[in-house]
Amino acid sequence: MVFLFSIFTTLTCAQDHLVKIGLGLCAHQDSSQRIWNAVLRWEPDLFVHLGDAVYADTRDSIQMRRTYEKASLNGPFKAVRERVPFLATWDDHDYGANDAGASYPMREASQSLFFDFWKEPASSERIGRPGVYGSRVILRRDLTLRRDRIVRVLLLDTRFFRSDWTPDTISSRRYQPDPSPSKTMLGSQQWAWLESELRKPADVRLITSSIQVVNDEHGWESWGNFPAERDRLLDLIRETQAEGVVFASGDRHFTELSSEKMAAYSVFYFTSSGLTQVASLGHTVPNSKRIGEAVNVQNFGGVTIDFESGALTFHAFDDSGQVAFQHTIPLVTLTFPDTK
Repeated sequence: MVFLFSIFTTLTCAQDHLVKIGLGLCAHQDSSQRIWNAVLRWEPDLFVHLGDAVYADTRDSIQMRRTYEKASLNGPFKAVRERVPFLATWDDHDYGANDAGASYPMREASQSLFFDFWKEPASSERIGRPGVYGSRVILRRDLTLRRDRIVRVLLLDTRFFRSDWTPDTISSRRYQPDPSPSKTMLGSQQWAWLESELRKPADVRLITSSIQVVNDEHGWESWGNFPAERDRLLDLIRETQAEGVVFASGDRHFTELSSEKMAAYSVFYFTSSGLTQVASLGHTVPNSKRIGEAVNVQNFGGVTIDFESGALTFHAFDDSGQVAFQHTIPLVTLTFPDTK
């Protein structure tokens, strides 16, 4: 596939009606990472790394840099980086500490090392501000409509600004929901940025979060630990009348698709598995919003948007490139009825 690539914000391809976005996370630097060979065969237009590109877990910046250097030498990973554009956020282990948030004392140093590893351009808007949130636009020229079809990928940072979780000292859950209005997931600056991005034109908006948004039944890290913040997120979609919204997340080491009805249309939440870290069979947890079955094999995720047929498909591919999960939805269902 031939495309023009701006290292800042936009990917364009005037001849193709398809957009293919790869998804993955949790790639341990000591593993072979053979899953990248399957990613290359699928040929995504963009690969969104949802965090834990390394397992550093340290307050020693020298050690963290060495961990990144080891990861950068992985052969299959290097091959993909040479041919596929990446957009990356972090999760806790490449941020620096398990389940860490804004109180992690090395967050500025971690951000610098993170951008070094991902070769973030010096002119990038992400370089000059706290946190690693950002966006990317993919364009497809619709010759019939005589306009560009716009896919906007919004990358959230759920670490740098996030308040500390509230431990659960009563039940078997690790954390308990904390409704306090003082708790924040994104911080004021990132919330303002997100609202601005949602108000920009797009046919599809893929919002990515390193941790799950809708499934909070497991009691681990999720947006459900700050229910007011999750409500704010869904309210913002309604207030901005943002259509075509789907979510992608990671963290859980297995793949699942969830859906929840908003006031106007159902939003879908795709959780991608770890690229090397995979939960054992039977380890998946209850999820009353899950569609189909969870997938406990090594895989990477994918989202295909077909503007010709008007459909969006969630995929999971195993390390041989075979489909392990697939679910298709019509794009028209991701709209506000009263605007049509």
